[in-house]
Amino acid sequence: SVYSISVKRDNIYTGSQDCKVKKCSGSDLSADDSWQLDAATHGRVKAIAFVGEDLAVGTYYNGMLFGKCGDEPEQLIYGHGAGDLRGGAHHPSENSFATVGQD
Repeated sequence: SVYSISVKRDNIYTGSQDCKVKKCSGSDLSADDSWQLDAATHGRVKAIAFVGEDLAVGTYYNGMLFGKCGDEPEQLIYGHGAGDLRGGAHHPSENSFATVGQD
């Protein structure tokens, strides 16, 4: 199942229960690149958004990873209280990001 979709320029990014973030071409939906997250550490992908050119990924185990698809992501947030991380969004003009959790 796909849990999150984000579009950036000509690409579509999806996050799903298989612990992957996939980057696909918007013209023919062919897979261009992906991140494979460690299921034991991160769980499945719950939310995807962009902060500038960086991809922000919220995980089932309440982590927030940042980076470019295909590069090694950097985990900057290691929890969101209790429960699931449900979503996130970037500010339209500032370098900031907000998250929404089950807590």
